[in-house]
Amino acid sequence: MPRISELKPNYMAKDIGIIVSGLMRKKRITPKEMGSRLGISRQAMCYKLDNGSFSYKDIIIIFHELELTDEEILRYVSYK
Repeated sequence: MPRISELKPNYMAKDIGIIVSGLMRKKRITPKEMGSRLGISRQAMCYKLDNGSFSYKDIIIIFHELELTDEEILRYVSYK
């Protein structure tokens, strides 16, 4: 089913898990390692990656741990 632009904010929640998962793989960071940096279990981290259910605090920590530039962050969270 094609995505509808009006619903993009809804897609972003799911997409952030996919984006973070890909970036973690690229940096060779496991869900267990990232989960420990967030203070959660591997299982909880995997759940958040699957559902994109990250808090603002989680996202800030994740982006910091992945060493993303401001430009990269804007590209990943932009609604355009």
